[in-house]
Amino acid sequence: MSFEPLDSAKISYCLLPTGHSIAYRVLGPESSPKLPFVLIQGLSGVGLVDWYPLANSMSSDRPVVVFDNRDIGWSKPPPKGLDETITLDEMANDVVELIKYLDFRAVDILGFSMGGAILQLILLRASELPFKIHHAILASTFAVTPTGTNLVELFLPSSDEKSDETAEQRKYRTTKKLLEAQYDAAWLANPKNFEKLEQRVEQTHIAKRPVPVILRQALACQDIDLRASLSNISKAIRLLSIHGTTDEVVGFAEQAIILSFIRHAQVVKTPGAAYGHFWFDYFGLEFWTKVLADFLDDQNVERSKL
Repeated sequence: MSFEPLDSAKISYCLLPTGHSIAYRVLGPESSPKLPFVLIQGLSGVGLVDWYPLANSMSSDRPVVVFDNRDIGWSKPPPKGLDETITLDEMANDVVELIKYLDFRAVDILGFSMGGAILQLILLRASELPFKIHHAILASTFAVTPTGTNLVELFLPSSDEKSDETAEQRKYRTTKKLLEAQYDAAWLANPKNFEKLEQRVEQTHIAKRPVPVILRQALACQDIDLRASLSNISKAIRLLSIHGTTDEVVGFAEQAIILSFIRHAQVVKTPGAAYGHFWFDYFGLEFWTKVLADFLDDQNVERSKL
């Protein structure tokens, strides 16, 4: 994985009715018979950089939309300043407004971690939307606040400053510690992954990830329980679930909860069941590109014109 610096000149903005400006890019061909593929990032994630290289690979023959959730990365808060709170419903509305702004009549969507909870809220509103959702992918996500995981503590660890550290060294150490939590022990012990981890650290430093925003995102994920509504998700929407057994951020048990309520969801087939929260860094880029493309290109769903 060779990271390519983001060209800020290629970033576009969608001004929302709330005054927020959502930073986004549409990768891939301007014209394609395949539906746009919208990717929703998770807690502390910055879509314009963190989806690399998966988004770039997926965009070889279809439009892929990457964006930053409100108030993080290149997205801009409203003139009044940062929100005092952020809710998952608000972030779901942001995604809907972005798709409307792009004038897509039908889309496929992937939601990762917190982004998967956001996607579930969108799916529950599918019949009311001005566009159709044909395929949805729920990756390393939850329908109820995960037990045993303190999201605030995980993503905003308490400072354990060392007297001989510079500010830059401390930032590197805390960032690396956070990223290591996204993988399992076997992945971290494999020398082949050392360079990839360092590149993820580099990517994390490129974008603005304000601590107050991450805190508000973490708080937005508390006391969430969508279980009673999930059976209302339309069976006309094809669903795929991705979740590794060694995910220590959102435990593997959360997948079973979702599947028990969304019974028509498929489970992805992988070379091994043990993989961590950053599922896209396991098994190779070619594997995920093919698996996702095969699912999205399933012709059992009648397609609408864009």
